[in-house]
Amino acid sequence: MNYNSVENPQSGASCIKASYNDKEGKGGVVWTSPENDRGDKPGGYDFTGASKVTFWAAAKRAAKR
Repeated sequence: MNYNSVENPQSGASCIKASYNDKEGKGGVVWTSPENDRGDKPGGYDFTGASKVTFWAAAKRAAKR
């Protein structure tokens, strides 16, 4: 994970770049706040009143199927 990549951000000066290589072509990402929280730590983001979360994603190449 590169949390300050300048490689083609959708907007702003930087973006998050995630790289993953797996022989089965499967992967996933989980962001937690606070770090390493599994629902048992106080704090984190308050999304009260939010109706959606929006993000941009791009790939250099299509996934193999």
